[in-house]
Amino acid sequence: MKFRTVEDVKESLAAKKRNYEKRIALWKDVEFLTKKNGEPFQALNKNFNNAEIEKQFSNYYIKVHGKVTNDCQIWKKGDSQDIWNKGEWINDEICLYQNNYMSKKYIPENGDILEVAAIKEMIKDHIEKLETYLKETNQQLEKVENILNKYIPLFSQLRNDLIEDCGADNNTLFYNTMEFLTRNTLHYLG
Repeated sequence: MKFRTVEDVKESLAAKKRNYEKRIALWKDVEFLTKKNGEPFQALNKNFNNAEIEKQFSNYYIKVHGKVTNDCQIWKKGDSQDIWNKGEWINDEICLYQNNYMSKKYIPENGDILEVAAIKEMIKDHIEKLETYLKETNQQLEKVENILNKYIPLFSQLRNDLIEDCGADNNTLFYNTMEFLTRNTLHYLG
């Protein structure tokens, strides 16, 4: 996305915020199912409603996906067409574990055989992580206008000074210097 105005920057952050909200809504919509006696099902996929366990190469993931509106309504079979039309496809996933070819068991990073309770905890942790990102994005949205209003005049003055020093704004020295300043300077300021 090209950021041509302050509104473009705000919209980019607002879109990121909406995406986090939608992903949180999908994860919170996951239902945990058990047998009548309260034990988990042998087939891992049967333990979850609104989520799927999938294998990709040697990794296993739990995935959620669905049509979600900006006010975080999730379209379900039988819901109004209005929600479907307003919704946007959202996908998210959590890597559960990798296939250990030696033991033929599915082992998570910590080495324990993964159980439904561990997957529930991973989902809870993922929701908390997304909520942290959402909070940070909200803080950025609150600051964006003040930051841009502070730095746009400084960059404008820098550009004008550079034009004066380079003799024009259409020569190689000007373009190379602007590219260096806008792309590389942050690495040298650290």
